[in-house]
Amino acid sequence: MEAGIEIDALGLQTHMHQGYWGEDVMLEMVDRFARFGLPLHLTESSLVSGHLMPADIVDLNDYKIPKWPSTPEGEARQADELV
Repeated sequence: MEAGIEIDALGLQTHMHQGYWGEDVMLEMVDRFARFGLPLHLTESSLVSGHLMPADIVDLNDYKIPKWPSTPEGEARQADELV
């Protein structure tokens, strides 16, 4: 924007493979980008419905498992987090 490039909106991605960040973190993220005065679009929101990544993983690309299936417990957690 400072370079004069016209931007119509900002797309934000939220990949929560370690579990839901919580309302406070989500609002902090939205507030951080709201300062630009542009529409914000949550273009990708990942809430997994199975195994959660361990909390100590910093780079999500460092964690690889052979399968990542949904589980009934994970789907219930996902539904609660979505609400």
